[in-house]
Amino acid sequence: MSKGLIQSIERAIAVLTLIRHSEEPLTIANMSTVLGIPRTTLYPIIRTLEEYDLVHRDEQSRRLELGWKLYDLGLGYMEQNADIETRDEARRLRMKWQQVVYSGIYAGENLIAYTVVELPDEPHASPPQLGFFAAAHATASGKLHLAHREKKDIDWIFEPGRLVKYTPKTITDPEQLLRELDQIKKQGYAIDDEERNEGAMCIAVPVMNLLGECTKSLSISGPKKEILANFDDMKTDLILSAQRLSQRPWDTIGKRPRTE
Repeated sequence: MSKGLIQSIERAIAVLTLIRHSEEPLTIANMSTVLGIPRTTLYPIIRTLEEYDLVHRDEQSRRLELGWKLYDLGLGYMEQNADIETRDEARRLRMKWQQVVYSGIYAGENLIAYTVVELPDEPHASPPQLGFFAAAHATASGKLHLAHREKKDIDWIFEPGRLVKYTPKTITDPEQLLRELDQIKKQGYAIDDEERNEGAMCIAVPVMNLLGECTKSLSISGPKKEILANFDDMKTDLILSAQRLSQRPWDTIGKRPRTE
């Protein structure tokens, strides 16, 4: 356990994470085995999570499932990162270009979370849904956020196996990725050129707060041929949308001020 952390909370988080990602039904018995936590220690943790509706236990099978309260918390997270103005700009872009439009936030290390997803009338593929997480190094939005992080905050890219290869064009060399991030920072936009999905291309631009920090990204994604045919106009449109969103004073602290 890391210094200064509370072990019981760490174990509760481990329980929730295991339930979320397990492909097999979980009971306290097999969860105890997987986590290496004695049943006598695990039981009060799960009972507490049940009491606050973070975990549900089926009365007959005793199978553990995530509770409805997590859905409520997740909605709150999405709402604070998907304001009305951002959704309006994304909808306008989608209606004009008939491509998938995303707004994404940096979720830590190599994760980008899409908090706004606008779908065209006839999507070219099955796009990720709201709240979908993707590898930052292989997406335009993700690389954009990485480009605005301090170098010390992305040193994980040098860890073996962290830069997973999704297509022949995915950047898996850390030094090459750093060069790409420097270029993105200079030019003010990022491109995913078949790096996550073959045949697809994406353009992403940053939405900045008044402190000059990238709070979210705005992007257009679609078939590569269609994106290339309108590349300059799409990029300009994205930049104008991002500039309008960047002018809001509440982005200085990352939140919109409350109204009484």
